[in-house]
Amino acid sequence: MSGRTRLGLGLAILAVAIAHAACATVTREPVVLPRVDESYAAPYDAVWEAALKAVGIVRTVRADKVQGRIETEPYIFRFGFGDDAGQTLLVSLTIAVRPAGDRRTEVQVETRVHEALLTGIMPGPFNNPWTDYLIRLRENLRLRS
Repeated sequence: MSGRTRLGLGLAILAVAIAHAACATVTREPVVLPRVDESYAAPYDAVWEAALKAVGIVRTVRADKVQGRIETEPYIFRFGFGDDAGQTLLVSLTIAVRPAGDRRTEVQVETRVHEALLTGIMPGPFNNPWTDYLIRLRENLRLRS
């Protein structure tokens, strides 16, 4: 093989490699938002059932009562700001349920943002997936009593 042929072949392979790298998707780790904790004056079993029910129609990846852990698949969460604007996120929740003493149970919710429609706009203190989840959990506990 002549020098020119080798050079041409090498450049062709390099061009294909660059084109392939440019088309490859960039894998990003999800953004983990600060964990939110709440404590309930209820036994573990009651809080576990309310916590699992509060997930609603979102599919769970894991629901392990012994370990006290619920993990959801990513799902779409929308929140608004202003009259006609809104942010759409692809989020998942990791929920830990733990006994915290006599008839008290602690719940920790960690939210992961996998994708965001608008860059840089994250949930605030009032419009967020964990508040929605904890409201449903409290309502489920109230309905049990």
